[in-house]
This record gives sequence, C-alpha cells and structure tokens, in this order.
Amino acid sequence: MKNILLAAANVVTEAATETSPYISDEVVSSLNQNSYEPNIFGVICSLIIVLALIYATSYFYQKLIKFNSKITKNDVGEGKNEFRVLSGTTLGQGKYLHVVEINETYLVLGSTPNNITLLKEYNKKDVAALRPSEVKNEKN
Repeated sequence: MKNILLAAANVVTEAATETSPYISDEVVSSLNQNSYEPNIFGVICSLIIVLALIYATSYFYQKLIKFNSKITKNDVGEGKNEFRVLSGTTLGQGKYLHVVEINETYLVLGSTPNNITLLKEYNKKDVAALRPSEVKNEKN
C-alpha cells in the first residue's frame, strides 16, 4: 500500500512539473518527500503507551491474585478445612514426596505426573510421640 501511494505521488509530481508551470517548488518538494517515515517523537510516544499498558496489566493482575487469595483463605480458613504443605522433596524425575497437614492429620504422599498415592497417615498424637525421640537422637 505504501509503495502504491509513493508511486502515485511520483506520478502526480512528474505530471505537475511537466504540464503546469503554476505549481511552486515547495509543493513539488513536499510531494517528493517521504512523509510515511516515523519521527522520533511518535516512536517515543508509542513506546511510552506500550510500557504504560504493560505496567497497568501487571498492576491489575497483582490485584486479581490478591483478591483470589483472599477468597481462597476465606474458603479454607478458620473453622473449615485447613490445608498446608509442610515439606516436599524430589525423589527422581517427576517423582516427589510430600508431607501435608489437613485438619491436624498429617499425610505422607507420593506423587508422579499421573498419580498421587497415600503412603502413611499420622494423627496429631502420633506426630507428638515421634518428635521427642528425634530431639533425643540429635542431642546424643
């Protein structure tokens, strides 16, 4: 499209200079100039607009995440099911071991990309019974 417009401008310029002596040199020179080149001011303004849009998008995204986390905390919070991942470790490629607490029950879970398996379940009393022996072993 740009090339077609430039070609048309050249044709008009050539026709005007050949047939009409009444067209000034300023008009002919303005037709010959390529007015489609972006100037530095336009480029800077465009850059500022794009950066402002990126900043505004990230700002609203962060607000959305905070809003969703408040909703999640209200759904899972006090008096309801409490869920915490206490620990996790990688056993191999795509194989993980997790310790999860749900309502004062501790679960040891094994996970792969296709499956999650309950390996062991402890209640709060079992965990309390295990902790003193760990402390004794560390002191010796």
